[in-house]
Amino acid sequence: AGGGAPAGSQAAGVALAAPNAPDAAARERGGASGRELSESERAAAALNWERLGLHSSLVHGLVTQGFGAPTPIQEAALPPALHGMRDLVGAAQTGSGKTLAFGLPILHRLIEEAEAAETDSAADIEAAGAAGATVDELSASP
Repeated sequence: AGGGAPAGSQAAGVALAAPNAPDAAARERGGASGRELSESERAAAALNWERLGLHSSLVHGLVTQGFGAPTPIQEAALPPALHGMRDLVGAAQTGSGKTLAFGLPILHRLIEEAEAAETDSAADIEAAGAAGATVDELSASP
């Protein structure tokens, strides 16, 4: 369709088109700034990323690396990718943050799955411990 993805929703996923932003503007808005953020900038940056629903460890990493705010493609792609479990197609200028827009949901999901596995493992260990105690109690009975 003329070199860009159509905006709007599709049955199998979501197609996004972000406004073209020059590389410098993308870096200023959402890219790593090359400098350490002040405490107030870090707090604002954390809120910028948290509102999109990213896992707290990803937010911490983004802020630590100097990413102040999501770019337009990141703002458009992250919510449906994180919460909609949908395929996305995005079109935006080079340097606008597409790789991060598509990579963060993958990392987010991997972290959530690892945490769920840890929780399940802990529950299994607790259940096995309770079952072991019951077996011990039964075997101690005459």
